[in-house]
Amino acid sequence: GGSSVLDRSPFNLGSTGYLELGRRKTAVWTWTYAMFRHSAQMTALTMAGWACFLFVVMGARSMQTTLRNGGGACASAADCMLAGVCVNSVCVCDPGWAGASCEVLDLAPLDANSAASGAAWNSEHSPRSSWGSAVISHPDSAGRYHGWFNQLPGECGLSSWLPGSQIVHGVATSLGGPYVAADPDRPLPNGARSPLSTFATNPHVIKVNDTYVMYFNGRRWPVDDITDCAPNRTGAAPWHGGGACTSDGDCPGAFAGTPRGQPPGKCVSGVCQCEHHSFGPHCDQIVEPVNVASATDPEGPWTQLLPDGAPFFSDGNTSLALSNPSGFALSNGTIVLAYSRAPGIGVSRAPHWSGPYERIWVPTPPTWHNPDGRNYSVACPSGEDPFIYQDFRGTYRILFHGGTVDGVETGGQTFSTDLVHWTWPETPVYTSVLQYSDGTTRAFARRERPALALDEHGFPTQLFTAVQGPGASYSCHNSTDRGCHAWSLVQRTRYGQDRSAEWD
Repeated sequence: GGSSVLDRSPFNLGSTGYLELGRRKTAVWTWTYAMFRHSAQMTALTMAGWACFLFVVMGARSMQTTLRNGGGACASAADCMLAGVCVNSVCVCDPGWAGASCEVLDLAPLDANSAASGAAWNSEHSPRSSWGSAVISHPDSAGRYHGWFNQLPGECGLSSWLPGSQIVHGVATSLGGPYVAADPDRPLPNGARSPLSTFATNPHVIKVNDTYVMYFNGRRWPVDDITDCAPNRTGAAPWHGGGACTSDGDCPGAFAGTPRGQPPGKCVSGVCQCEHHSFGPHCDQIVEPVNVASATDPEGPWTQLLPDGAPFFSDGNTSLALSNPSGFALSNGTIVLAYSRAPGIGVSRAPHWSGPYERIWVPTPPTWHNPDGRNYSVACPSGEDPFIYQDFRGTYRILFHGGTVDGVETGGQTFSTDLVHWTWPETPVYTSVLQYSDGTTRAFARRERPALALDEHGFPTQLFTAVQGPGASYSCHNSTDRGCHAWSLVQRTRYGQDRSAEWD
């Protein structure tokens, strides 16, 4: 995401704003006039009544290959997903959005003539793998763009993300990259290129005044504690099990007996061996708690705010099971943060990036997932990898990884005007079927961790995702197995392509 102070006035573009923003000259006057009518229409939004995951998965079956820039029938801007306006009962989409009801990202085809097409960090053919990115949308004073990437260890593939992920810093002369290691000869603490020098994943970086703020999952776990590329394993017992046991019950798994309980460990020869997200000598801690770090320079050094395992949210230890933090800053310094495993997608607020973070909830009948009668999944009942931002109208919007249907990965969206009541459309905002400039398509095995680059008005210009190529799988067990290779891909919107001369 961008520098992320995107709480713009709803009407700050002026009567010629659309013409100035892009080279498409459709509906210059009617589009900008309709923006002034928009605020009266926003109250028409109501919360949808079923799981957004199912809506996105079902909608994938009907998503059109050729998208229209609006044209669908509407009674208000709510029918245009607040990504467009309703003019004479017809949707007119904002830059970066398409579909009859402005329900999908207007993505430009990738270059079919480049072997590294769309490669932001690593590529389909690079020896190393990565899994997701965070990019500041505006250059520094030297004209460099900064990005942070979830680098996987050695030449291991996707299944080695736990416990081998690091967050690495890259720079580029173009917003879309490719990004390369920043100042490789500059010394950092411990001589490490990773800003945190420890296990860390899911980076999301914003700039708040003169401070760079990084949200992430992780803990101070030596990333050189990797003995092979097998998933969820390390070589040193103190970091991942190793406690004395007489039965599996002595290795219970993090949050055992709760709705967020993780798979239990196993007692093998009197020693606990942990599974997946569980951590600690007796597998009773979560591996990747939410945390935040800050720096005054994008290259660091970075200072981690909370001790490992400390509660991030104000409601206590349940926060340790939450994941995928993504935030943005309002002009007054207030932070709005989205996260997953609430058990769905939740939202929180804080007066400052250092907290305290208070989770938003709505009353609900007590259930297994919400035993206290509080529904924290206000943005979406399911989904993961949220990316949250606020557009020029003041609409809060979250992109997320939805699910898979008929072998196609989908990305969903949910949006709100008040952070409490959210709407999630049925149609995916993107899928794992990528189009190329020669008219061909490729069905990628995975496409997750969406993040948008936004222009100065909050219009999407690039979509960053973590991908695996056609036919790839999750698990590999050695560094020569390329079957689970992954990389960080960027795809421009057509609007971003129109403006690319400004950034390239």
